[in-house]
Amino acid sequence: MITSENKLLICNRLGWGKTPRSERGSWDFFGRPDKGYYILADLQGNLVSVPVVFDITEYAFRKMPGIHLGGNYLFSSNNRNIDKSEAADNDMDLSQLPNGDIILSVTGEDETGKLCVYQIKFTPEGEIEKSRRMEAVNPRPFPEDKILPTSKVGWAEGVETYVVQFGFDEEGNFYAYREKWDKAND
Repeated sequence: MITSENKLLICNRLGWGKTPRSERGSWDFFGRPDKGYYILADLQGNLVSVPVVFDITEYAFRKMPGIHLGGNYLFSSNNRNIDKSEAADNDMDLSQLPNGDIILSVTGEDETGKLCVYQIKFTPEGEIEKSRRMEAVNPRPFPEDKILPTSKVGWAEGVETYVVQFGFDEEGNFYAYREKWDKAND
């Protein structure tokens, strides 16, 4: 994402480091569900900040249960429903709102271990903002015309594949739509 100061804002999950595999749970092959980091680079790719590590739930201003952003989803051997996945990868998004704020949306775990999407706000300059409180909400349904100022389409893949569309309105409210992709008929 390019910030208002023409810097690249780059976000990712923090890796596991030397954490034993037995302590990683379902997220073993993916980055950590609870920690992320960001860095800023100039447009030539030179780093202009050191990596900043943050706790996803501490910085999130919004949590949305039961949705997915797209990406790859992991299932236990007895679970095949993408809505009951246990871990996710390639499931992060940076979106710029009409006012210049930048929103990081990332799948993580709620307090019961179920997947949910957390949203973290960055200033237009690319600095993370720590939220005073986290609001739990459901995404809004897409408008009938499917038009929002910021909108993206992707895939959520596991045993099944979903087409996922999400976006933001002028006030930063989150909208989501998804449907199962029927490969034989689509």
